[in-house]
Amino acid sequence: LTTVGFSPHEIEILDRLSNQASNVIQNVRTHDLISTHAYTDSLTALPNRRSFDWESQKTLDQAQRYNRQFTIAMLDLDGFKRINDTYGHAVGDDSLRIVAHCMKNAIRKSDFLARFGGDEFVILFPETTKELANQVLENLLERVDKCLIPIEQEHFESLTVSYGIASFPVDASDIKTLINLADQHLYSQKQQVKHPY
Repeated sequence: LTTVGFSPHEIEILDRLSNQASNVIQNVRTHDLISTHAYTDSLTALPNRRSFDWESQKTLDQAQRYNRQFTIAMLDLDGFKRINDTYGHAVGDDSLRIVAHCMKNAIRKSDFLARFGGDEFVILFPETTKELANQVLENLLERVDKCLIPIEQEHFESLTVSYGIASFPVDASDIKTLINLADQHLYSQKQQVKHPY
């Protein structure tokens, strides 16, 4: 096979270059895929804890630089253990996916919802007071309450959510303390309401 305008040596060089370019493109695609998996919860498709850590640090840096506030909410599904124990882990996984989708649709575009682990979720509310965060969360509770989890034909379950919040700079000036405070408020709320775990 002869190619007009290129010598065999030039064709060999072009062939090598195209193979290298193909390898680079494949490596970039693989890197993007690994990055997506590293920062996304595989079950719910929400950002994961690592992603939240990165986003919350970015929000903290901006809040400190521009003298802004933000709020963090820790959320926990009430009755999730009962669903898991009664219907099995497959239904439990479906419950997490469905509730995560309901929560995602109940928050604002600027809010950052992530799965923290198990049946715990966390929301970062940039430039948001506790009062405003509470309003968004009350809307979220209503949405989740109406979320139906299919168990079998014409049999549905639903879950509720408990939450606790803490704000920067009112309650604390670092992410770890804010999360701990929000978690303590969450635990207190669950004790007062006495939801089944």
